[in-house]
Parts: sequence; structure tokens; C-alpha cells
Amino acid sequence: MKLVALDTLNLIHRAFHAIPSLSTSRGIPTNAVLGFLNILLKLLEEENPDYIVSAFDFPGPSFRHESYAPYKAHRPPSLPELSLQVSIVREVLKGFGIRIVEMEGFEADDVLAALARQAGKEGIESLVVSNDRDLLQIVDDKVHVLSSGRRLDETILYTRQEVEKRLGLTPEQVPDLKSLMGDPSDNIPGISGIGEKTAVRLLQAFGSLEGIYSRLEEVNPINLRETLAQQKDSVFRARDLVRLRPDLDLQLPLQECESSLIDWPGAMEVLRKYEFQRLMERIGSQEKFDDLPPLSGEHTVISEPADMNWLRQRLSQTSLISLVAADETEGVSLAICPCSSEVLAAAGAGADEEVAMLSLARVERTHPHPPSSQGSLFELSSALSSSGGMAELAQRLLEEASDRLTVHDAKAVSQVLDSAGMTLLPPSFDTFLASYLLEPGRQAYPLAELCRRLLGHDLAKPAEGAEPEGDRQAPQTFLASQARCLARITPILRQQVEENGLLGLLQKLEIPLSFILAEMELAGVKLDVAGLRLLSERFEEKISALEAEICRLAGRRFNVASTKQLQQVLYSELGLKGTKKTKTGFSTDLEALERIANRHPIVPLILEHRTFSKLKSTYADALPQAVNPATGRVHTTFNQAGTATGRLSSSNPNLQNIPARTEVGTEIRRCFIAEEGNLLLSADYSQIELRLLAHLSQEPLLLKFFSGDGDVHTETACTIFNVAVAGVTPEMRRQAKTVNFGIIYGIGARALAAQLKIPEEQAQALINDYFRKFSRVREYLEATKDEVRKLGYAVTVLGRKRTFPDISSPDRQVRAYAERAAINSPLQGSAADVIKLAMVNMKRQVLPNFPGARMILQVHDELLFELPAGQVRVFAREVQMAMESAYPLCIPLKADVKAGKNWGEMAALV
Repeated sequence: MKLVALDTLNLIHRAFHAIPSLSTSRGIPTNAVLGFLNILLKLLEEENPDYIVSAFDFPGPSFRHESYAPYKAHRPPSLPELSLQVSIVREVLKGFGIRIVEMEGFEADDVLAALARQAGKEGIESLVVSNDRDLLQIVDDKVHVLSSGRRLDETILYTRQEVEKRLGLTPEQVPDLKSLMGDPSDNIPGISGIGEKTAVRLLQAFGSLEGIYSRLEEVNPINLRETLAQQKDSVFRARDLVRLRPDLDLQLPLQECESSLIDWPGAMEVLRKYEFQRLMERIGSQEKFDDLPPLSGEHTVISEPADMNWLRQRLSQTSLISLVAADETEGVSLAICPCSSEVLAAAGAGADEEVAMLSLARVERTHPHPPSSQGSLFELSSALSSSGGMAELAQRLLEEASDRLTVHDAKAVSQVLDSAGMTLLPPSFDTFLASYLLEPGRQAYPLAELCRRLLGHDLAKPAEGAEPEGDRQAPQTFLASQARCLARITPILRQQVEENGLLGLLQKLEIPLSFILAEMELAGVKLDVAGLRLLSERFEEKISALEAEICRLAGRRFNVASTKQLQQVLYSELGLKGTKKTKTGFSTDLEALERIANRHPIVPLILEHRTFSKLKSTYADALPQAVNPATGRVHTTFNQAGTATGRLSSSNPNLQNIPARTEVGTEIRRCFIAEEGNLLLSADYSQIELRLLAHLSQEPLLLKFFSGDGDVHTETACTIFNVAVAGVTPEMRRQAKTVNFGIIYGIGARALAAQLKIPEEQAQALINDYFRKFSRVREYLEATKDEVRKLGYAVTVLGRKRTFPDISSPDRQVRAYAERAAINSPLQGSAADVIKLAMVNMKRQVLPNFPGARMILQVHDELLFELPAGQVRVFAREVQMAMESAYPLCIPLKADVKAGKNWGEMAALV
């Protein structure tokens, strides 16, 4: 029997300093939480404990503070982002159902010692997990301590033998060792002039403090003997502080800590809340979920055109048809699952849906078939056979049944069917997009998870030991299981979508948009590969020149990209004062360097070096590698369900983070080019989020600014600085612009001060002046927070919802993160809605009139088209009208339209 006992705060601190910054889509930091969870899951998997418990320090002073006032008095307050994550870890542990133990007046080390002693009395071995060497004193034959090595994934197991090997002392001598040498981390002074080597030598010779003082005359040299005599009271008081208290009466039955009591569904929910998708997959793949019954049943393979009449007749009698498609190397498989109306009404519970399966041949295409937002939709182990003539009959069937069709990820399914020579018409329902609209904060929406969560079943899997290439039945069973799952979850999700008022958004916006994105992925964008290579060479020259100047200012050569060497140069050799401490010293991350950028000329050069290094590796070097050799174009993947706000994102490669308003960003964009005879056309919404703020807040000054032809940032500067337009300086306009956009994100004085590089008091005065003059904006923002507290979610202009469970959290920092996101969500989400609506309208109303014109990119508020040069003037007017009329505001929407041979050099058209 084994107990695993966690020194939780110690592990959180270790993870916080070992893992780079990480946050959720809501902006909540989670790097320490992730590190702790990785440790926890690894322990559960590798140690397989019978009992597990988490120990915390009790809030407030311990008996050690009362007996020695300077105890830990030098420690600075915890960083806000660390304190917040301690609260989250408590929430995570409660979600897992892992018992948290703490005792008033004592620290976690005392609790861990008491737990180990209690377990030992019951014949249970203990593994205490901590990096605190104080705990080595409790090691014995039944108690071991597991600590991290230099890296978080390295471990050291302290047995009695290992303690003696590493310290040269027994575990019982550890308190004496610590009292002699002191412990700076706890502010325990120790004996002056005694370090670890001297302390170990004394204890090896005399055994203990009592032994040292009973034979003090034998201690040499004489000055050490005199120091020990003078500080006798101090060293024994230190040992009282260092000694742990294993005799605590915790009144904790170990039966309440059994690992079998872990709440795995609860664990999945808390992991989902904080967007740990990989950990969810890690848990979901373990045996604890393997006992779910597979969703299986009979299926019929339709292999002859003559059998299609039977299938069409069957489908004509049902009100719901689920469709899944799997793209394979040698063919495409399509499963159609009809359900009776009775089954639909009963949400498919306990019914054996009849599944018909078609086998279709691949059609050779001149364009590529890029990966979808879900990758290969379903990975089958072998291909089904193909049969000629089936695609045409299946196409007719799909057209007849499109109003009853449900799919999981229409974009992916449409691309699979395209490779079989078929066209998927917009279905009536998409469970992938429905799940996204219902829970936009999640990172993925796999069908298998929906099956587990909504049906309590697992998808049928091929039999163990089956040879995939020889077992034709296995992939058919798997595909049929997915079709059956899709049929059952559709009515469940449809009811939820309808209850949340999201059906219109799904059917009129998101489903049509998925087909547009599929076309955009297939279209791709052409790159000037030679231009990018030249740019890479120029960036390399710039990086080399910056490195030479940085090393000259440092007074020696060093690796600028090395964190350790950079810390040494900045903080030790140049004597700069750091602003953020990490486990290895003062931080050299972006935020830390920006804070000290004005203290030495070397720092701005280091920041510039990082910028050019990132641009070179991310774009100049990587983009040519992403060009599809068959088309000569880059085919990004648009992630329709990748953000909580409703915005699109892109990946493989990410084309949405290319700098837009910098000189080097423009140089990169010049390498996005049109085919010979074509031009690129950009249509970009102007200040759409600020216009939405004016519309939603009904702030008279903003409405006035946007109804005229003036510049909103200049007008704002006039208002908050009380000057005429002629008196607005560039710095005033810059500050007003930063405030305007910062307000949208709930910016505070500290963040504004950092952005403007001004004192925090001045930043707060700017915010106060803004809200005094724009009082309706303040009222709107406060009303938004109140509404979200009341409802639990924020709503966009098209009814998109985003939940904020933390907005009423008792933790001030958690609540503040939620409030800032709640302020921004209706604005950023509405902006996303509007441009999506513009894309749908463009596809329906504009593009059909311009043969050869293609929408090829969407980057936040901008759309990029490629079209024949002769069509540009007329097309530009149509695009601008479609953009500006996409959604009616009480002030005009404005879109700037430009065209050119490349994305970086464009001229205004209208």
C-alpha cells in the first residue's frame, strides 16, 4: 500500500518558474497549473498510489512566526499571477476530488510529516513529493521523498541511503545541519561562518548538536569553537524552527484519500474550463474510460448502383440523416445513417440505427486537398473498395436530402467529398459548429468526446490484434459507429442550440461560412519565394550586425539567444536592476526587457535582435517551406472554432500574425503576390470595434466623431486634453489612440502606463479624464459587467454567447480577468460576427458576378481577394458596399479598399 503526499505550494512555485508564461483564451495565467498537473498525472500513472493527498500551508502565521518574528519576514509578496494560480490549483484538486489537508498554526511540511507517520502506523509506505530539503528529515524505511532535478521532468528519489550518499548525514541529522548552516530561504541565520561543508564535518564527527556542545573543547579551530559557544542559544532555537511536527493530530481517515475516489469526469470538466486539451486527451485515453460500452450496431454496405434505389426509399422516410466522411490514401468512404422520426424524438436513446455505407473512388484533382481544421477527419486503418458510378448517384441523394442532413465539421466533410468528385450542399445541422457555439472556450470538439459526454458510450474501435489491411470490417464498423453517434447527438445538441437562441447563427452564418473557408483553403495564396529568400538574407545580415553591436556594448562576445548568458551580461556585468525574478535569476523575457529598455542602450538592441530573429524564422524561412509544390501557393488552414470570441484563426502556416503597420511587416507582405494578369485587393474595416463601442454605448461624442470625416483619435485627444485640433501633438494623438483601444480591453492604469511609458499616476489620470468626458462609455462598460454577472454570459450583436463563470469569483484577480474579458467580448465578438456576415454576403451577392475573383485570406478585420486586373475597379465598389452594409449600425461602417500586385504595396481605389 502506498500514499502519495504532495507539498502543493512547493510544486506550484517550481512549476511557475520552470514553465514559460501560458494563459487561457480568457487571459488567465496557467503555466504553474499546467506544470503541477503534469506532475500530478505522472505520479498517478507511474506510482499508482492507493492514497493521495495534497498538503497546503494554513493561511496566516504559524507557530514558527510566533516564536521567531523574523521567520520568512524577508520574503516579498507573491506575484499576482502566481497567487491566482494557487487558487486555481485548489479548484483543480477539488475537481479531481483529491483531499486537501492544512492545519491552523502549522505549515505543509508539518502536515506531510504527520501524514507519513500516520500512514506508517497503518503499514502504508509514503512518497512525499517536494523540493524542500527540510523534508529529508522524515525519510526512513517507509517514507521516501521525491524531488525535481534541474529540469522539471527530472526526479531524485531520496531513500535513507540516498540522503546519506548526497548529504553525508542521516535523515535524523538534517535539522541539526540546517540549524548550523542556516536557511536563507526561511530567514534562519545559522552560525556565523559555518557553511554546509563545515556543518557536515562537525556532525560527522560529533553526531548532533548535543554531541558538539558536550565536547566543544574538541572543536577546532579555536575561533569556530568560540563562535559556537557564543551562539548556542541561537542554534538550538533554529533547530526548533527547522524540526517538523509529525505528532499533529490531523483527524484524517486515510480512507477519505483513496485514489479510487478520484472524480475523473469532474477532472475533465475543470481541465476543460482551463483549456488543457492535451491533458484531457491524456486522461481520456487511459483505462478509466475504457469501460464505456461501444456504440455499435448493424450496417449495410451499398456497393452496387442498383442498391441505391433501396437506400433512397429508406432515406425518404426519415427526418434526419447523419453523414460522416473519411479521406484515405486510396479512396473515400461515406457513411449515411437514417433514423426514424420516433428515434429523433427520443434522442436516439436505446435505438439501433440502420447504417448504410457507400464506397466511393477518389477523383484526381489539380488542386491540393489541404488539412482541415480537424486534420484528417477520421483516421481509418485501411481503405474501402471503390465502385464506379456511385458518386453520381450519391450526389443526387445528398442534394435531395440536404435539408435533413447533419454533419460533424462541414468544412472537413466538404473537402473529403470534393476529392471524391462530389459537392456537399449546406447541411441543416453541424454538431462540430454547434458544440463550438455552445462552449466557445474549449480548444477542440472531437466526436469521440461528444459521444462519451452526451451518450455515455465510446465509439466502436477495430478489434485488438486485427490486421488493418486485411480486416475490411474494422474500418467499416468504426465509420458506422461515428455515423450512429452523429445521429444520436444531433437532436440533443439541436435542442441546446435552440434553447440558447443560437440556431439562426449556426444555420445562417457559421455553416455557410464553413464552405467559404473550405474554398479559401483550396485557393491558397501565391508567394514570391525568391523575394522571401532575399529577405531572409537581409534579416540575417541585420541580426549579425545587431549581435556585433550588442557584444561591443557588453564588452565581450556571448550568445545573445542564451538566457543564462544574457542574465550574466545584463544583471551581473552591466549591473542593471532586474524587475522580475525567476528561479534562475532575473527574467529576460519581453516584458522584463521592455521595463528596463531606457536604462542601457544594449537593451533596445536585444529587443530588436529578437524581433528580426522571430521574423526570419517564422516568415522569411518558414513560408517558402509551406508552399505546395503542386500549386506554387500556400494553403493555410482556417480554424473556425479556434477562439472564444468568434474570431477566425489560421495555422499551418499562421498568416494572421504578420505585422501590418511596421516596415519589416510591409516587406513580408510584399512577398504575397498575385498570379500573372491578376491583382490582389484588400478590404479592411476601419476602427470597427470603436464604431461598435459607439453604437452599443450610444456615447454622443463618439457618435459625433464617427458621423463626420474627422479622425477619431485626434478628436479624442482634443476632448481629453482640452485643446483645439490644431493644438493636438503627435504624442497627444498617440496617447488618445492607446486609450481608445485600451478601453475596449478594460485596460488599467498599470498596463496603460507600460504601453505609453509614462508614470502610473499619469496613466490613471488619462483614464479618469476619458471616462469623465465619455461618461456613456463608462456606463456601458459597467452595465456590461453587471449583465454578465446576472446572466453568466456576454452576447454579440448576432447573439453569439460567451460564458464567464469566474466573473463572480471571490478571488479578486480571477474576477478581474473575467471582467476585462467580459467588457471586450461583445465588441471583439461583434466585430467577428460582422466580418463573417460580410464574407457570407460577398459569396452570395458579389463573387458570382465576377468570374475569376476569389476570396483568399481573412486576417481579423481585413479580407484579401485575387482577381483579374480588368475587374478591379468595379469589383472594389461592390466589395466596399457589401462590407459597409453587412450590419446596420447607427453610424456608418467604413471599409478601406486598396489593390496592387502584392499585399505590401497597394493603392486606394474608392
